[in-house]
Parts: sequence; structure tokens; C-alpha cells
Amino acid sequence: HAQLIENLTRAGAKQIIFDIEFTEYSNPTSDAALAVTAANARNVIFAGKYVASPYNQDLVQVLTPIQPLIAEGMNWGIVNMPTGWDGYVREYTLFETLRKDKCCPCQ
Repeated sequence: HAQLIENLTRAGAKQIIFDIEFTEYSNPTSDAALAVTAANARNVIFAGKYVASPYNQDLVQVLTPIQPLIAEGMNWGIVNMPTGWDGYVREYTLFETLRKDKCCPCQ
């Protein structure tokens, strides 16, 4: 993914947005390379999400991108998209309310 960012940057990409969730650590060398490359590009947005309990909406876990990716203040957005019974997405929320704070898709 670091190489992808470098290639897109060389190609003149104005914005690079990942809809892949980097919420778990993988290889420390790869994670560090991705973080450095994204910080240098300064135009990358990563994906995060929140997981709410179906039984208690006050119990919410926010899954942010891994710490190296957000340590430099890089942007990340919420990518939750509720699906219908058949797995199709029919709507997209513009923001979520989390612990009385309005969370826009992009932090």
C-alpha cells in the first residue's frame, strides 16, 4: 500500500482515500513504511469504523486506523455502511452521533 501511495503521488493524485480498514497491525516494517509514506504524501485518508452493540446502543467500540497511521494527525473517516437484509447498501449516513458528539465521516 505504501508503494501504491508513492505511485499515485507520482501520477499527480490530489487525494488518496482507502476504504480498506487498517485497524489491525500486520508487519511492523510494512506498517511503519505505510505511515511514513502517507505522512509524506499529506493527501491520504484512512478508514475506521464504529461497532455498536445490537442490544445496547450506548456500548460502542470505535476502531481507528492503527496508531502509526494516525500519529501524525492524518485524516481518517468512518466507513460504516448499513446494509439491508439482502446485503445491498441503500443509504449512507452523513454523520454519526457518538457519546453526544457528532462525528462526521472524516475526522
